[in-house]
Amino acid sequence: MEYQEKSEVFWKKSVDSHLALPELYQKKRHYLSAIVEHLPAMKSGLDIGCGNGEYTAMMLPKVEKLCGYDISPGLLEKAKADFAHEPRMNFHLADVDAIPENPQSFDVILCMGVTSCLIDDNKYRALIGQIANFAQDNAFVIMGDTLSHSQNLLLDDPSGYVAMYRSMDYYLATLRENGLELVSEFKIIDSHGGRTANKLFLFWKPRRAH
Repeated sequence: MEYQEKSEVFWKKSVDSHLALPELYQKKRHYLSAIVEHLPAMKSGLDIGCGNGEYTAMMLPKVEKLCGYDISPGLLEKAKADFAHEPRMNFHLADVDAIPENPQSFDVILCMGVTSCLIDDNKYRALIGQIANFAQDNAFVIMGDTLSHSQNLLLDDPSGYVAMYRSMDYYLATLRENGLELVSEFKIIDSHGGRTANKLFLFWKPRRAH
């Protein structure tokens, strides 16, 4: 089985997206909350890889309507159950390259912990292009990822979890190439003996002259 397929099988079967220490998720929620607090009021938001919806819900104070997509039926079942009372949120099953939304439809896009699950670099680059395509002019993009301080690092865990921790420079260059400008970044935690860092990024898609 190829690494990309192995990663997709793992996440399709997953019922819990919390694979690291609780400290990571506590810090991630803290910094995400700080980012959201400084965003303007917006009409529409998209969460790619929404999992159980916990980060999607953190956008509710600033976004009128949110939709989330994930590859895991188990995680989506939890999201739908936990937020059944919230009519402004809806969740759907789809792979990252099969999200049936219109281009330039969203004021803010959230994508947390997804790129490391895309072992295939073509699939990774397609996702970044898709995010830029879904974002309206002046939209914000919030990304949370574990990245390598040097070269790309592949993790193949006995549990079935597979991850590609891309070079920080390569990752940021890919976002820039797609017209997304870095506004701010926050280091959540160092890991893998200091070889990687989990970071939260805020990007902005400026209006382009026609």
